[in-house]
Amino acid sequence: MLKTRSGKTVGTAGPSASDTGDHVIQRIYRRDEMPAITGYTVDHIYELIKIGEFPRPIPLGPRAVGWVGSEIARWQRERIAARDAREQAEDVEATA
Repeated sequence: MLKTRSGKTVGTAGPSASDTGDHVIQRIYRRDEMPAITGYTVDHIYELIKIGEFPRPIPLGPRAVGWVGSEIARWQRERIAARDAREQAEDVEATA
């Protein structure tokens, strides 16, 4: 369950269990959290967004944005899969 600052329980946190349109509260990461999550500076994250290699943030207010947790998790999984595929290709080349 997700608790608000006032302590009120409002639902579940984390990414949706499926991509079928289930309505689950998503974790939203604020800009200051992104360097710790990605290892990238905020400036680099925005450069990746410009070239379509990172999820776009959602507006939270006039001067605030956030990133949807499930989109960041998907981006991380894609990066891991790309690394694993690259390493597997290198292993095949080394044994050929």
